[in-house]
Amino acid sequence: MLTNKTLSVKKFLLLTFSVIVVAAVVAHSAWIAVAPNWSFVVVIDKSAYKLGESVQITVSLRNLGFIPHSFTSSCSDPIAVSVSHVYEKDPSIWAQVWYSSYYDSQTEFTIGPHQSLERTFVWNQTNIYHPQEKIDKGTYLIEALIPSAGSFTQPVRVDNAFFWDSIRINITAT
Repeated sequence: MLTNKTLSVKKFLLLTFSVIVVAAVVAHSAWIAVAPNWSFVVVIDKSAYKLGESVQITVSLRNLGFIPHSFTSSCSDPIAVSVSHVYEKDPSIWAQVWYSSYYDSQTEFTIGPHQSLERTFVWNQTNIYHPQEKIDKGTYLIEALIPSAGSFTQPVRVDNAFFWDSIRINITAT
């Protein structure tokens, strides 16, 4: 037969366990509510292009969280885009042909819950290093990134990025 003392100990243990479980659930829920949750994507307006067609590149950083979140970028815009020609014989090698302009200026950005920072770029299929030459048909890698603050390295690179995404496109003959 259970005594009142045994019953009290069981009630105390059950109450203690319940309080611990509730506290853990509340702490976890609060962490989920305040933790940054981002989506960063680069998209293009078509899947394939002919030589000479402009390529519209849209880059979006979306705050999927429940509160505003901030970050500090080393660029004032803060999104930078690069286009590189992928060599057909060795797809692991590519050469940059274009990049968006950017300005070194450490800048803080705040994005509200379920809001986006979106930028659109247009690459007119020119080679920024050799503007008098036409580009070749083939595969091109488009990379978008947001460089982190304190990464004032030239040029802006993937290894110093808060956010990074890429997409490949094919350019065919006219």
